[in-house]
Amino acid sequence: MLGRKTVEKDIRGAMKVIARINTQNFPYDTYDQIQYKGTENLIETFNTDKTQDFSSCLIVAGSGDQAMEAINHGAKVIDTFDINRLDYYGTALNYAARKALPYDEYMQFYTRGFPVHLFLKLQKFLAPDVLMFWQTLFATFNGEIIHCNLFDTNRHH
Repeated sequence: MLGRKTVEKDIRGAMKVIARINTQNFPYDTYDQIQYKGTENLIETFNTDKTQDFSSCLIVAGSGDQAMEAINHGAKVIDTFDINRLDYYGTALNYAARKALPYDEYMQFYTRGFPVHLFLKLQKFLAPDVLMFWQTLFATFNGEIIHCNLFDTNRHH
């Protein structure tokens, strides 16, 4: 769990991304749009010898898809890292949505601009630091603005 000052700094970074205030000219930054979907071939990534032990993994956070696939392969401990600090919050949101919402509501959440009634359903699955981050953003912006400006739905790598 991250400390309050770190989360507050990350919230300020996210608000700049949402407001489209970005002074960097690099394709990736400490505060950049959250990856919306994976670009990796997960079937090939996890298509290994059946004796491969995935109980503990170190994975790039990105969209969170690799971490979710690691769980499907039996991972119990997953450490993630990313140059973009906001991917931590995006991965946690994705994980909570998968745990809290039935498939149709999960799809609505990610395709209809983060309806607040669905966000309310998944809050109990968020760690306190992640909950503080998302509650602050949802109190400041509507779900559609968060979805369109904070998440990168168009970038292909």
